[in-house]
Amino acid sequence: AMCGDFRNYRRLGLDGLMSECSSADNSAEWDTQWPNFYLAGRLFWNPELGRKDVFSEICRARYGKGAAAMENYYETLQQAVTDRKVCIDKKPQRFKEFFTPDAV
Repeated sequence: AMCGDFRNYRRLGLDGLMSECSSADNSAEWDTQWPNFYLAGRLFWNPELGRKDVFSEICRARYGKGAAAMENYYETLQQAVTDRKVCIDKKPQRFKEFFTPDAV
């Protein structure tokens, strides 16, 4: 969704936004949401990038030799969210719907 959104932002001439993220002092949010922030930054720079391209870049930079496994993890998680047409709502009892054996 973010990739399509950012292409539309560019088409509309939007060059910034206020996200719903917490302050930089909230390390838990930054620790868990960093891929979204990185993706947003890359898409503002170039909205034509594809999600897989950016996540491949992220995984190589962040996980080194484990990049392929993490790319698979993110892709499997993305597919689980897409299949259900909802976001993960952060309720631990619902995690098992998204974190399938393929993702773990």
